[in-house]
Amino acid sequence: MPHPPSNDRRHFSRISFHAPAMLRCGHSRCSVEVLDLSLNGALLRLPEDWLPRTTDDCQLDIPLHEDIHIHMHLALSHRDGCRAGFRCLDLDLDSMSHLRRMVELNTGDPELLQRELSELAG
Repeated sequence: MPHPPSNDRRHFSRISFHAPAMLRCGHSRCSVEVLDLSLNGALLRLPEDWLPRTTDDCQLDIPLHEDIHIHMHLALSHRDGCRAGFRCLDLDLDSMSHLRRMVELNTGDPELLQRELSELAG
């Protein structure tokens, strides 16, 4: 189920998506839990002792099925305890297709999805 926008700055629909994933930032690597996703980023639950820096280059790998993954190039936006928001900097074409389909299925609004995709392109 999509989350309602928490403030006026949010331009992308977030979908609740609880799944394990692997996050690499700089030279560190750890298992994380994805809490929600959008076309523009992800909210993750991090290990308490893991401290990514805002300057780290981050890669998120979310396994969806045996040979289907979403790969996102991310930048840390904010952190509140074990929860951290990351902004998506880049997605490969396959990952974009999988994520687009997930958002479409969860929002149930193809026009909303098209507006969000247009905003990403512009």
